[in-house]
Amino acid sequence: MLADTTREFVPQRVTFSLGKNEPFPVRLAQVEFLLDNGLKPERVFLVVIPLDVYTFAAHGLDQYRATEGGALAYAPRVPAVGGGLVRNSRLALRAGRERRCT
Repeated sequence: MLADTTREFVPQRVTFSLGKNEPFPVRLAQVEFLLDNGLKPERVFLVVIPLDVYTFAAHGLDQYRATEGGALAYAPRVPAVGGGLVRNSRLALRAGRERRCT
């Protein structure tokens, strides 16, 4: 709605809108991808509601990144002790993720 209003009342400015309500980490990754590929905006607006913050209670922002193709990748933290074992075990990574999400 904000982007539509801006396009209507401020036509001399280029307004880019992602158009969907994606999870907050996805929105951040999309902005990072656009900035890394040369977009130089005057402003970036992100609307945040309390539900968006829940994602970071389960997984920190440092665990998300945008890939070269613009996809969202998740790299979970591994413990200091036994991290090598966990890093190479899909079952252990899955169990750690399930524990944090519940």
